[in-house]
Amino acid sequence: MKGIMYAFGAAVCNSCIGIFSNILIEQGLSSREIAFLRCFIAFIVTLSICMGNRNIRKSMRVTFTEAIKFALLAFFGISIMYIFETTAVQYIPVSLVSFLLYSSGIITIILSCIFLHESLKI
Repeated sequence: MKGIMYAFGAAVCNSCIGIFSNILIEQGLSSREIAFLRCFIAFIVTLSICMGNRNIRKSMRVTFTEAIKFALLAFFGISIMYIFETTAVQYIPVSLVSFLLYSSGIITIILSCIFLHESLKI
C-alpha cells in the first residue's frame, strides 16, 4: 500500500509540472531557467530530507564511481528532460506535452529489453 501511495503522490506532483511551467513561461522565465529552478529546488528538498534523517545519511554513503553514475543519471534523466519538457510547453499545449511524456514508459520497456535483457511479462 505504501508503494501505491508514493506512486500516486509522484503522479500528482508530475501532473502539476506542466501547468506550473506554463505559468512561469507566461511570467517571462525561459525554459532553461525553469529547468534549472526545478532541479535546484529538488536538490535542496532532497538534501534537506537526507541531512535531517540520520538513517538516510548512513545509507547514502556512495563511492566516487557511484557518484559519477548518479550525476550522469541526474543530468540526462532530470536536467535534460526538464529542458526539453519546458521548451515543448512554449510550442504546444501542456496537455499534449504531458501525453507525449507518457510515451517514456513504452520507451523504457523497449530499452530495458534491449540493454537489460529483461523479458516482457505481465
